Amino acid sequence: MKTYKKVYPDGLKFAQTQSGIKVEYPATIIKKRSPDIWAIKYLLDKGLYNFRGENVITLGKTDTTMALRLHFLPKIFPGTAFMFKNDIGFPPEDIVCDIGKRYKTYEGEFPKRGTKKYPESVLETNIWNNLNTCFGKEFPRAGYGIRQFPANIFDVHISGKTRITRKFWIDILTVNASNQLSVLELKAGGNASLDLLAQAIDYGVFCHLFKKHIAKCWFDDTDDLSRNKVAIYCVAENFHPALIDERGIKSLIRPNDIMDIIFIQVEVKTNKVESYKVLFDTRRL
Repeated sequence: MKTYKKVYPDGLKFAQTQSGIKVEYPATIIKKRSPDIWAIKYLLDKGLYNFRGENVITLGKTDTTMALRLHFLPKIFPGTAFMFKNDIGFPPEDIVCDIGKRYKTYEGEFPKRGTKKYPESVLETNIWNNLNTCFGKEFPRAGYGIRQFPANIFDVHISGKTRITRKFWIDILTVNASNQLSVLELKAGGNASLDLLAQAIDYGVFCHLFKKHIAKCWFDDTDDLSRNKVAIYCVAENFHPALIDERGIKSLIRPNDIMDIIFIQVEVKTNKVESYKVLFDTRRL
């Protein structure tokens, strides 16, 4: 793992304000970088994070996916508050209230999808086929669930023109031994960064919003899955210090009533998981 450094992605600029900090960035950056998560790291690095008060972060351009994440992030990072211009047309509060009514997702039939011969895809295949042994007793059934699950939200009708969130594919959607709907987001090779965590949280938000629907359409134990929190697993060969270091962002993550967050580091040989180590688990806090 690299040495922890107080560095930030190109394109993000931070300025301290009377109430907190302001983040400036080009509108195009939000699909690759997560200004909100990086802003939390900035507060932490600069000694500005108020553990007993409110940490106000003012943001620029958002889209629906980011706005939904901002709606739930204060539960994961207590004390954070986000200010942004709500001009996206789909306020997150309205989406949360109207899930399953106005705002929908697939009911069983997906667009054609598949995996490619990229490192993550090959690793995903091996984990999927050996899910019940890769991580001890965490997952009781191999090949149970759906690979490349399309985490998309639509307005009223399901079509390409009515999709209001980014086009996402969850690597593996399954059920763990605690009967939690479980998201596995995989990263082969280089360091998993703060942006991987943000993406995993986006998946967790989607599954939280639609967990009753997902349980009914694709899984067996609908009562437990509908009642229990979602679990998100960030699985990687290496984690960036900004995420996993004792001074990193994990030090601010707290248990919440929306999702459990687990970081698992794996040793991979010939595209197979040889060993694993749980680096962080909100269920143990």
